[in-house]
Amino acid sequence: MLKSATSFLALSLIALQVVVAQTIQNGIYLIQDTDSGKFLGIGPTPLVYPPIDTPVHLFNERDHFVEHWRVEQAEDGAVIISAARDSARGYKIVSKGNYVFVSAQKEPELWAVESAGQGEVQVKLPFNDKVFTSYPGSSPFDSKILLEPAQGSRNQRYRFVRLDRELYHGNRFYNQESC
Repeated sequence: MLKSATSFLALSLIALQVVVAQTIQNGIYLIQDTDSGKFLGIGPTPLVYPPIDTPVHLFNERDHFVEHWRVEQAEDGAVIISAARDSARGYKIVSKGNYVFVSAQKEPELWAVESAGQGEVQVKLPFNDKVFTSYPGSSPFDSKILLEPAQGSRNQRYRFVRLDRELYHGNRFYNQESC
C-alpha cells in the first residue's frame, strides 16, 4: 500500500512538472477563439495623439484587422501581450472594467495563459478568476471580449497560433511544440 502511494505521488509530481514546463514561449501569435473560430484583433484605430484605448474584437481569419500579438514572459510565469504590427505598435492588452482593451497609454498588464486541454488555453488575470470570454456578435464591431468568472465554457478557450517560427530548420528532426 505504501509503495503504491509513493509511486502515485512520484508520478503526480512528474506530471505536475510537465504541466508547469509547458508555458507559452516568447513569440508572435494569432489568438483564436476556439468556440467561434474567429481571431482577436484591433481596429480601426483612429490616428490621434495621444492614442486612445480601443476594445479588442473578433474578426474572420482573412480580415486585415486580425492582429499579430507579441507574447513576452514577465514575472511569476505571467506574460505581457502586445500588438506586433507596425500600425498598432505600442498597444498592449489591458483590462478596462470587465472589458478587454488595448492601450498605448496604460502600463502593460500581466496575464496568465493556462492550459485548458487539447491545445487550448484560458487567458486570465493572475491570481484572479476573471478570464477572457468571447461574444462574437453579428459583426466584428459588435463582438466583445469580457473578463468573466471561469466556467470552463467554450467561449473561454483560445488557441495561440505561432507565426514567427522558422519554416525550415537545419535539423530536420527539430520540432517546436505549439501552445
